Amino acid sequence: MLEQDARRYTWAVTDGREMLRALRESAGLSQQELANRLVEAELKLDQAHVQKIESGAIKRPTAPTLDAILTVGLNVPYRIRIDVLAAFGYRLQWELPTDQEIELERSLSTEELTRTIWPSYLLDYAQRIWGWNRLFPRLLVNTADDPRNAGYLGLTVLDILFNPVVGTNRQIANAESFGPVIVAWFKLMTKPYWQEPWFHEFMTRAKTWPGFFAMWNQIPEGPQVLLTESPVIPVEIHVPGLASPLRFRTIHVPLAFDPRFAILHMVPLSVETQAICAAWAAEDTAG
Repeated sequence: MLEQDARRYTWAVTDGREMLRALRESAGLSQQELANRLVEAELKLDQAHVQKIESGAIKRPTAPTLDAILTVGLNVPYRIRIDVLAAFGYRLQWELPTDQEIELERSLSTEELTRTIWPSYLLDYAQRIWGWNRLFPRLLVNTADDPRNAGYLGLTVLDILFNPVVGTNRQIANAESFGPVIVAWFKLMTKPYWQEPWFHEFMTRAKTWPGFFAMWNQIPEGPQVLLTESPVIPVEIHVPGLASPLRFRTIHVPLAFDPRFAILHMVPLSVETQAICAAWAAEDTAG
């Protein structure tokens, strides 16, 4: 059972036994208590095996064994799983975050989102949106407290840009130039996960969006498009009631605690856009 997912890992040698011991002790567990948790989950890892890993008698425990200790035995956050496995020389392929991990990141990112003075949102590596600041809904013609905003939770950025059911695709003023760049970025970032069920589910849905599948097929695999295009291709967004589209440069900032998540900042790229964002922020503060 512990070996069946071994293909998700790659190997290089370092020593992480002190990290495992510190995590166990900080959890208030003896080696036997940790082993009991593993046995209860029907994993064949007894106290002697745990002791051999921590002492270094087993110098190269398998990655699935380590991951079982970290998840089933110690229930550590994803960031710590990455660090401990890396200390033993393994790289853990990213997995979609759980509901609990999403809620944790929503909580941890609140302060950064709140203090930004332009539209910003939280997303995971599958480009699903999980939170935003109070300026982001204004781009979608909603107020910050509009209950309809909840409908955007879990949608991908590509849904916002291409999905006619969502309806926001009509607001992208420069879809012909910005669309291919976003699709190229998504294609490059998700390539390691093309065999995952969540990716197949996404593509099945995306194939129904007008023009998307043709654009996907026209864009070559690899970073060529991103390297050959202009360094800055802004997104231009029509907001009803405004005379001209707002122009933003998007900046992707991974989160240190869990690199599967990032905050995407939509930084104003014109004086007019900056003024509108400042006015929205002032209105929100006054309200």
